Amino acid sequence: MNYSISIAWMRRADASIYNCSSKAGSTGHVARTKGWVRCGLALLIIVGGLAGFSTESRAATEPVIHLTATLISPNDVTLEWKDPSTHAAFHTVEYALNPMGPYIVLRFCLPGETKFTHPRLMPQTTFYYRIRPVCGPVSNSVDVTLPKDLSDATYAKRWSQPEDYSWAGPKTIPDPVPIAKRSIRDPATSDAAAPTDLKATLVPITVSAFQLTWTIHSSDEDGFILEKKDANNPQFTFAGLIPPKINAFGWALLPPIREASFRLRAFYYGTPSNLVSETTALPADWKNPPAKPAN
Repeated sequence: MNYSISIAWMRRADASIYNCSSKAGSTGHVARTKGWVRCGLALLIIVGGLAGFSTESRAATEPVIHLTATLISPNDVTLEWKDPSTHAAFHTVEYALNPMGPYIVLRFCLPGETKFTHPRLMPQTTFYYRIRPVCGPVSNSVDVTLPKDLSDATYAKRWSQPEDYSWAGPKTIPDPVPIAKRSIRDPATSDAAAPTDLKATLVPITVSAFQLTWTIHSSDEDGFILEKKDANNPQFTFAGLIPPKINAFGWALLPPIREASFRLRAFYYGTPSNLVSETTALPADWKNPPAKPAN
């Protein structure tokens, strides 16, 4: 299993992904993050594709997710799925240009999200899709709050300026004492294998960054997921993907967010769904346009 970590040193971050919908049909657009990420922050951990690990599952006894794909325009594909299990914390939406892969993660969807549209695709190309459940125990949560005497204007100004983020790279800090490691894939030991002692420490040389550290108790994680909730996201949502065996790295709040809660999940990928595919078309060859709404 080969992992490559890329720490992106960007001045401008503009990350957005596409639409997911719940069973009830309400569509929620993924929050767009726009901000100045100066010569150092943005710990974009890219593993096996676009923001995701693409390892093969070692769990083969879970119910299989049923996935369908529909070409809704010459270059837009809508996916819908049903998962008979209730154990997944997230579902990954993945695609490839070859049925054997490699697969790229498009989105980590919450359990209530069962629909995803992959838009603006290259014409006359076959896209292959699968869904994978993401399972595993979660840590305690920690709250991060910026100082009250930091004005909004000063926050925004300092955020737009270069800062030193050389300290923020993902790392493994040795355990001070031996710690028993347990399997997160075994129901009998999963809860005891959750990360513990998650701490967030503000870094004074930055305006809003903090160091996250935790204790690893798992022996067989595929990695860790950082989850966040704030004023824009009242429930914990996917924030970042971290390779296995890492137990420290840096993160930052973006203006105007001044406080947020974080937690960490040791995870593994469950049994993938059935594989589906759709072939995009040229607009002139499109034979199945969506029905026009009645006036």
